[in-house]
Amino acid sequence: MARAARMTTEDIQRLIAEGVAAALAAQAQPNGTGPENAAGQGRRSCTYREFQQCKPLSFSGTEGVIGLTRWCEKMETVFRVSDCLEGNRVKYATCTLQDGALTWWNTYAHSVGIDVAHAITWEDLKQRLRDEYYPRNEIQKLEVEFWHLKTRGMEVPEYTLRFQELALLCPSMVTPEYKRIERYIWGLPPQIQGMVTSSEPTSIDSAIRMAHSLADQVKRRLNGEGSSGVQKGG
Repeated sequence: MARAARMTTEDIQRLIAEGVAAALAAQAQPNGTGPENAAGQGRRSCTYREFQQCKPLSFSGTEGVIGLTRWCEKMETVFRVSDCLEGNRVKYATCTLQDGALTWWNTYAHSVGIDVAHAITWEDLKQRLRDEYYPRNEIQKLEVEFWHLKTRGMEVPEYTLRFQELALLCPSMVTPEYKRIERYIWGLPPQIQGMVTSSEPTSIDSAIRMAHSLADQVKRRLNGEGSSGVQKGG
């Protein structure tokens, strides 16, 4: 009986040791369930090849404010799709810079050292690029354009596209959401402006859908009048 008791104690000690080892091994796995993985740490970042397979845009510095904004948007989409972790984002993103933008980056990296340059955050890189290629005087010009933006005739799709571009570049002019809706409606053709307002849209998407639908109706009516020989004008 005494021998059986000693074996049971040894078995328990062995099981405890094996359990601790298994728990430590699970924590070390990239897809493990340890506390560091629950916080988003310990995951394997994508390789540069996997990053490139998501087809990020390039940026040379001559594309203007909208080009830089689209580059940043696409880059953030690639980060999400490829599961690129923060530690590799600047290193991978700057590999897509070309021409003048690449020279700008190389100059900065040379001044601080490549390791220090790669250690900055993605948000820091975006801000540095904005400071270089997105100067305040350019933003002021865009804000003036946005303030006076209106539809030409019934070309609502063209107006909507430019509105969305300027809203992205001048967010302070359309925040919060009700300001975005009001500003969009203000630039619509008088023939449909009141109807969109009376529909009381609660989102910019609903306002855009209503405006496009009403503009199409007006165009069809005008085209119908023209083809039936009805004379337009005074």
